[in-house]
Amino acid sequence: MTSPSDEKRICAMFDSFCKKVLRNYLRDLEWAEERRDTHYPKEPIDYFLQVLQTKRFRIMR
Repeated sequence: MTSPSDEKRICAMFDSFCKKVLRNYLRDLEWAEERRDTHYPKEPIDYFLQVLQTKRFRIMR
């Protein structure tokens, strides 16, 4: 059986661990969002459909 001080210490360690995991997860999400924004254009799909319908693009295919 653990003493009350040990239980408090274990709870504090677990709390610290959970906060660390959440911070890391948030950083990963932010990194993924930044990466997505730099690699994928924000233009709507209609623009791409217009490009596909142009004569120049059809000739290149």
